[in-house]
Amino acid sequence: NPYLAFESVEDLARNSYLKVDADTAVKNLTKALSTGVLKIMSKMGVSTIMSYRGAQLFEAVGLSKEVIDEYFTGTTSRVGGVGLDEIAEEVAIRHRVAYPNQWSASPHRNLRTGGDYKWRRTGEDHLNDPEAIFLLQQSTHRGDYQMFKKYSHHINDTSNRLMTLRGLMKFNSNRKPIDISEVEPATEIVKRFSTGAMSYGSISQ
Repeated sequence: NPYLAFESVEDLARNSYLKVDADTAVKNLTKALSTGVLKIMSKMGVSTIMSYRGAQLFEAVGLSKEVIDEYFTGTTSRVGGVGLDEIAEEVAIRHRVAYPNQWSASPHRNLRTGGDYKWRRTGEDHLNDPEAIFLLQQSTHRGDYQMFKKYSHHINDTSNRLMTLRGLMKFNSNRKPIDISEVEPATEIVKRFSTGAMSYGSISQ
C-alpha cells in the first residue's frame, strides 16, 4: 500500500495521490471508519455503540490461552492456537517480503495477492471455490437433487482438507440413528424460520 509510506494524514493529503486538503482527508477517513464500524455492528445485530463496546460478541479461534487471558480477557475461546512468538514471526515474514534487503527492489509493484479473501487458482484453498458455487447454483436452478448431493460431497471433502474445525472432528458414538418417521418434517420446521436472524431479534419489539 503506497499510503503506508507517509508519516501523517496531512503528509498523505499533500501528496499527489489525493486531490483534497488535509482537513477534508481527515473527515473522509473518519467517515470511512465510522461507516465500517456501523456496517459490522449491523451485521452483528447491534443497535447502539453502548451495546458494541466491550460486548465480546465473537469467539477467538487460533490464539493460545495465554494470549487470550492477557490481551482479550474474558473472550470465549474453545480452540487453542498460536502465541506471541508465532504472531511476531508471521508479521516479520510479511515485512521481509514487503521490504527486501535490496535498495533497487520495488516490492509494492509485485506483492503476492495470496488469495486469502478472493479465490485464485494458485492461492489459498477456499471452501466456496468455483466448483462449489457452480454445483450449488446449477442444482438449485434445475431442482436437481443428485447434483446437490455432488455439491454436498464436494463441500464435505474440501472441509476435510484442514479448512474447517468440523473437518478435524468426527462423531464418537455407537448410537444408532433414530427412524426418519420420528423427525419433524421440513414443511413444519420452515414455518418457524425468521430470515431477519439476529438483527431482527435485536431491534424488534
